[in-house]
Amino acid sequence: MDIFAGAQSEVMGEWRSAPMVAYGTLRRLSAWKMYCRANDVPFEIANGLSDKLKAYELDVKHADDGDRDSISVFDYVPEQYHDYVRMSEKYLGMIDSISPHPCAYLLCREDIRREIGIFRINAKGGKKKTVYAAFIDGATADEYGYLKNDLLHVDTVLVSRDVFGRIGIPQPSVRKLLALTDGDAATWSMYAKGLTMGLNQTETEKTTAKVMQYQPKNITELASFVAAVRPSFQSMLPIFLARKSFSYDIPVLDKLIQTKDMPSSFLLFQENIMHVLQYCGFTGAESYDAIKAIGKKHPEKILPLKERVVSSLAAKLREDDAACAPEKAAETADRIWRIIEDATAYLFNSSHAVCVALDSLYCAYAKAHWPLEFYTTLLSVYASKGDKDRIAKAKEEMKRGFGITVVPGRFRQDNRGFYIDRDKNQISDALSSIKHVSKKVATELYHMRDMRFATFTDLLYALEMSPAIDARVITILIKLGYFREFGTAGKLLEVHDAFRNGEFRFSKGHIAKTQHARLEALRDLEALTDDTELPISEQIQAEIEYCGMPLSVFPERHGHYAVLEVDERYSPKLRLYNIAKGTAGVMKVRKDTYRQQPVAPGDVIVLIGWRKKPAYQFVDGKQTIRPGVYDLWIEEYVKKVRMTKHGNHF
Repeated sequence: MDIFAGAQSEVMGEWRSAPMVAYGTLRRLSAWKMYCRANDVPFEIANGLSDKLKAYELDVKHADDGDRDSISVFDYVPEQYHDYVRMSEKYLGMIDSISPHPCAYLLCREDIRREIGIFRINAKGGKKKTVYAAFIDGATADEYGYLKNDLLHVDTVLVSRDVFGRIGIPQPSVRKLLALTDGDAATWSMYAKGLTMGLNQTETEKTTAKVMQYQPKNITELASFVAAVRPSFQSMLPIFLARKSFSYDIPVLDKLIQTKDMPSSFLLFQENIMHVLQYCGFTGAESYDAIKAIGKKHPEKILPLKERVVSSLAAKLREDDAACAPEKAAETADRIWRIIEDATAYLFNSSHAVCVALDSLYCAYAKAHWPLEFYTTLLSVYASKGDKDRIAKAKEEMKRGFGITVVPGRFRQDNRGFYIDRDKNQISDALSSIKHVSKKVATELYHMRDMRFATFTDLLYALEMSPAIDARVITILIKLGYFREFGTAGKLLEVHDAFRNGEFRFSKGHIAKTQHARLEALRDLEALTDDTELPISEQIQAEIEYCGMPLSVFPERHGHYAVLEVDERYSPKLRLYNIAKGTAGVMKVRKDTYRQQPVAPGDVIVLIGWRKKPAYQFVDGKQTIRPGVYDLWIEEYVKKVRMTKHGNHF
């Protein structure tokens, strides 16, 4: 980002470009905390609701634009606390911070210091770095006609660049990409199969379900899809996804909207609405101003146009098509106005839709043909951002879609990054993707790879001398089998506990003679300690907690599943890991069945019975069956308390 900001300043001149100001405002969670402090809300209620509101904000953050408005905070909060949430709403939107905008820059012919004014602030990441920003926000800049430029850092562009570098071929030009993917079933199957991690605009669960239904097969369809899932198109989306032909049955209007590649009369893009407005009698400048207001999400500038648009469009349709009855013209004008009104929430222009679709297509092509390189790149990008949740989802998807397994790293390997084992169709895990394990730890262990250790005690001594590696990290790595060359996880945990807490515990504070004596005693204890494995349930729970998902497979455990996620809204949905096969998926369960044996992530259950049921969707306010789509419903299950390789213990 600094490179582009510097280039911008070089072109515009000194103090002719600067970051704009961003005002931080209180959202649901922070507004709730403010309310609690001001009203002495009991600690138990304050903390309990904070967890619920945090989950709500995370779902909103990761939701698509089209799904965001359908997420209600009251679905996350028990009904008896709804009034608390409502009372905290008076704090919503209060400004609580000011900072340089992360991507919006003001461009100005004049010296911004004199034209606008600036402020100075220490940037995040270090007290020595000082940033100067223009004292103007985006809304004010729009109001007074100042020029704003957004410099965006987009992960999908980084993934595209890095994956082709890892493959060892130049990234194709757009023209070549379109030629390579024309009729390429493997590329387009990524969308049809729901293998959407890293594919721009299709990653979230709800959008993945939509793209699986629509199954785009060319760039026009993909660009149309990313435009169609915006809020502006929600009233027409079910028809579009079902690939039903749509027209207004008014030739003059349909001809205005339809194209060779999109033969239906969908108002998908800003340009479609501009054509309609100009058809109604708006000048080019007026239609452009209206689209600009839509692009800037200013409904207050669009809603006053309703009477003019509806009356003018109805009159024009009657004038140009003698067969169009007044009632038909009025009904059509009202339908089109509804789409224009919906568009004030957000609407793509066609060029933007094509660009983001191309970003998605680059990754779909690479994933389909070089899955090992693609997922290694994707995991590396997620790891660099510390995004453990997306790392876990990517691991799950590559196992499901390509049979690629992630194996835990082992001592003496280079686990500073992800490593491809092509012969085994495996990727060795990067230590930095494990919870609580830093890049510094990975580097320190890499430097120890060639050292010889006669016993695990000797390795523990070397680790104790390293300030980067603490007891918690060692415990985690033992449970994940990282030190497997020295013994089983159960044995090594006992040795580690003796080293830290036992009768002969080691301390750097002891004199050299004492240290030597205790190390000898600890080596003797290690030699007498039997090899024992962790119970399967504990191993699975450790992998879920620290890696985000299970990695181990136990083929003899048919019908056993580890719980990865629980969504208790509506009918509970469980994301489950098949311990015998190493695959994952989502199943539903009736509320009364779930209440008898509630489960949490990390629990292990045995399925007694399940069946497929048709999946439903709402179309025109009615619940209808989705053809060929089914949900899996659990009918009965048993929750395990403790499980080993040799039996079950309750």
